[in-house]
Amino acid sequence: MKSRTRIFSVLAFLCAGAILTVLQAEGSTQEPESVPADVSVRAELAPVIQPDLSGVDTVVADQLRQARREMEAAIADPSASVERLAAAYGTLGQLYHAYELLDAAETCYDNARFLVPQDFRWVHLAADVARRNGELEEAAARYEAAWSLQPYDFAALVRLGEAYSELGRAEDAKMAFNAALALSPGSPSAMAGLGQLALDKREFGDAIMYFQAALKAAPEANRLHYSLAMAYRGLGDMEAAKRHL
Repeated sequence: MKSRTRIFSVLAFLCAGAILTVLQAEGSTQEPESVPADVSVRAELAPVIQPDLSGVDTVVADQLRQARREMEAAIADPSASVERLAAAYGTLGQLYHAYELLDAAETCYDNARFLVPQDFRWVHLAADVARRNGELEEAAARYEAAWSLQPYDFAALVRLGEAYSELGRAEDAKMAFNAALALSPGSPSAMAGLGQLALDKREFGDAIMYFQAALKAAPEANRLHYSLAMAYRGLGDMEAAKRHL
């Protein structure tokens, strides 16, 4: 599978210690020149629905309306660059996303992706919306795309692993979580993901090891206690299970 091959390749690459060199090279890359968005580009942009804000707090509604006015001003400005348009759509999309106005958020992200397809942020956020909507195949494909654009997008790897896990693609999920650990050793979210995979396979000892490590790294992650309790219960250690419950 192509995605598995890419994940395995980056895992080997990171473990070889080449990450610092590549990050330094990325830091030296010059920003592309701004290019005005011509009429044909603007014609391809999807209209963003105006969501019902009647149930939204007044301060929040005002913030959303202001962000929308800024987007509309950018569209109306014939000299606006594709970067400016993308930023306006992306900012509005993030606000809609934060307040669960997901259809409008998705359209904003799709427009931003169309304008600046090389910017991994809008691909990643579009993946988050797809996952929130339960579109796991689409979410996984978008996380893969985001990660392809930015191999050091740790969050995309973790969420890709979670999407694979929810799709029943355990081996792909394991590779994604291990690649995330290579980027961020000791990451509680990656270790929790590996722990859940082990728990699903009834490998209770491994599950306990991963969950304990994740809890040590993030003591405030109370939900991990339940997962640990299930793993201890699987081993028959009811006393330890009760402590975590």
